Amino acid sequence: MERLIRFEELPTDHLRDNVVRRFVNSDNATIATFEFKKGSIVEEHEHVHEQLTYVLSGFLKITIGSQEYFLKKGNLLIIPGNTRHKFEAMEETTVLDIFTPIRQDWRSA
Repeated sequence: MERLIRFEELPTDHLRDNVVRRFVNSDNATIATFEFKKGSIVEEHEHVHEQLTYVLSGFLKITIGSQEYFLKKGNLLIIPGNTRHKFEAMEETTVLDIFTPIRQDWRSA
């Protein structure tokens, strides 16, 4: 069933003082925005979900193993499921993330 969602009206989750998340689940995927303040770090982690990270603004470093990716506005990185990765905001950054399958570990919006 189709749904119209105004992303800016979704509740915000303040994960830390410097990271804000908004998200919604569909039947098969989760879409989220993350707003990072400069210097924000998401420590190395992994999850079963494939993750597509698209930079809407700013500059982000993603580390996968020994490989570092530097993403700026308009860049997209696909991170396979069960892959350890780490994020660091080199400046204020907003990303759009798509996860599949849905993030059952997040509360539904």
